[in-house]
Amino acid sequence: MGATHDSDERYPPPKCHPETRKAVLDTILKWVDGRNSGILSLYGPAGAGKSAIAQTIAEYCAKERRLGASFFFSRGKMGRSDAARVFPTIAYQLAISVPETRTFIERIVEDDPSIINKSRDIQLQKLIIEPHQAIIPSESLNLPKVIIIDGLDECEEVSVQQHILSLLGHALADHQLPLRLFITSRPEPHIRDRFDRFVPQYICHHITLDNSFLPDKDIYTFLRSGFTDIHDSHHHTMASILKPWPSEAAIDFLVQKSSGQFIYASTVLKFIDDGDCRPPEQLKIVMGITGSNSTAFTALDHLYHQILSTNSDTNRLLLILGIIITLHHPLSVHHIECLLSLKDGDVRLGLRRLHSLLDIPDPNPSSVHLPIRLHHASFSDFLTDPVRSGQFFIQTTTHHTHLTCLCLRTLKEWASALSTGVATEWYADNFS
Repeated sequence: MGATHDSDERYPPPKCHPETRKAVLDTILKWVDGRNSGILSLYGPAGAGKSAIAQTIAEYCAKERRLGASFFFSRGKMGRSDAARVFPTIAYQLAISVPETRTFIERIVEDDPSIINKSRDIQLQKLIIEPHQAIIPSESLNLPKVIIIDGLDECEEVSVQQHILSLLGHALADHQLPLRLFITSRPEPHIRDRFDRFVPQYICHHITLDNSFLPDKDIYTFLRSGFTDIHDSHHHTMASILKPWPSEAAIDFLVQKSSGQFIYASTVLKFIDDGDCRPPEQLKIVMGITGSNSTAFTALDHLYHQILSTNSDTNRLLLILGIIITLHHPLSVHHIECLLSLKDGDVRLGLRRLHSLLDIPDPNPSSVHLPIRLHHASFSDFLTDPVRSGQFFIQTTTHHTHLTCLCLRTLKEWASALSTGVATEWYADNFS
C-alpha cells in the first residue's frame, strides 16, 4: 500500500507547485479527459519532476473519480521495486474504484489465494482483464479509469520492466477494457525500445520533458516561492533581512544551475531550509558551487559534493552511507549504530548536514525503528559512480563484503552471549 498516490509512506508526496508545469499538465489532462483508451508515456531524466507530475495527475483523477489505480515505484524501498506486487496492488485499487469488478476479483482470490504468487501474466489476466470483461457497462464506466505507474525504471531488472510494458500494452490493445495507462520513466533505451517494438503504436502517445515546456520559468517560480516560505519560517534568523530574498541575481544563478532539473532546485531549498543553520549562510555555500559546464548533471554533482564536504569525518560518513545504499531493506539509526559498533547518536551526528539528501527519522520513541531513506534515487547513482563522486565513491561490492563481516561478527557476539546465558538481554539491548 506504500506505492499508492495517497499512502502515508509517501507523505508528503512530491507534486507540482500550482503555478508551474501548466503546459505539460494541460497536455496530459486533455488525454485523461478524452474517451479513447491507450497508453501515455512521460519520459524525463532523473530529477526532472516526473513523480511530481504523476502525483498531481493522480490527485486530479482521484478528485474527478477517474483514478483507477496508482503504483509509484521507488528503488530500494520495500515492496515498491517488486514487480510481483504491481498487478495485485492495482487490482485491489480497481476493486474499490470500479465497484462492478469487486465481486469478480474477490471470487478469484477466494477460489485461488495463491494467485498473488503466480506469474505476472496470470495475475494480469485473472485479476484485471477477466473482471473487466465480465462486468456490464454502466454509467460509472462511460469514461475509462486511469492507471498511473510512476518510475518504471526503478523496478527491479530491465527484463522485468520490459515484460510489464509488453503485458499492459497488449492487454489494452487486444481487449476492450475501460482503462487507460499513464506511465513515467527515465528515457532508458530498453524502455523506449520495448515501446517501439512490442507495444502497438496506435494506442501509444509519448511526451518528453524537454526545453519545449520552458522548465526554467517554472523553476524560477518554484525557487522564488520556496525562498519566501523559508524567509517566513526562519523569522528569528531572518528578521533583519528584507524581502524579497535572495536577490534576482541569486535566483537566476540557481535557475541556470538547475538546467531544467527540479531535483536541483528542490535539493537547494531543502539544504538552505535546515533548521539548525542560518539560511543566508547555507545560501552562500550553494552560491560558491561552480561547474565545468552548465549541464544539470554536473551542477547536481557539485551540489552533492558541497553538501557532503560539510561533514568533518568522511570515513565514518561513507561507512554509514554504504550501509544505507547497499542494503535492499533500509535500517534504522539504532541498527546501523549496532552494526558499526558506534555510540548512541553517532549516526545522527554523522548525517546531521545531510537532511536535504536523506530522510532521517526524528529521535523519539515512536520513530526509533523507522529506517533512513534516500530522498532521491539520483543520490545513490552519484555515490556509486566513481567519476561523479570522487572521494565519496562507494564501491558496493566492497560494502557488501564489509556488511557480511559485520553480520558474522554480530552472530559471533550472539553465540557468545548465548553460551553465557545473557543472550536475551544482549539481543534486547542491541536489536530491540
